Amino acid sequence: MGEKSSSKIVKRGLLITYDLSDKEDEWVVASPYLFWSHRLQDYIEIPRWFVTDLASIPKAFRWFISVNERHRLATLPHDLLYCLHKFYSSTVDRKTADLILRDFCEVMKVPLWKRQVIYFAVRIAGWVKYNDSSKVMYAPMSHRKAYKKQFPELSLRLTTDCYIPSKKAPR
Repeated sequence: MGEKSSSKIVKRGLLITYDLSDKEDEWVVASPYLFWSHRLQDYIEIPRWFVTDLASIPKAFRWFISVNERHRLATLPHDLLYCLHKFYSSTVDRKTADLILRDFCEVMKVPLWKRQVIYFAVRIAGWVKYNDSSKVMYAPMSHRKAYKKQFPELSLRLTTDCYIPSKKAPR
């Protein structure tokens, strides 16, 4: 706990509200993010068209921790790692993914007490999302085409930039 995180956001991407989703409060990555995790000693790339709910805080707890705070961006690597568990054989276990969330909350300057609450909340209840079989990882092609038409200035590619762990320098 006393160690200073050397994790960082290497490249900020672009998130847009996922209006075409059937679910409430989802976002889609329009331009990739790149994070460096000191815990993994690796980059975590959040690929284009990745679907996330950012901070899925149960409504009963939103009086205590709002969904619209500094920790939201820190949830991107966490959400991706949870998805990789579901769709691929990920070498990152749930506890490590939860610790990475805490690391990036520190990067985002979330106060220590709130980092601890968020971390313990995902340790206690995160298994629900970790094992969620209804989660989609990427926006379907029809939605991508609609966003490409809606946001021509973004020059959106329709393909997905898949996450591949590597220790290479960022692009």
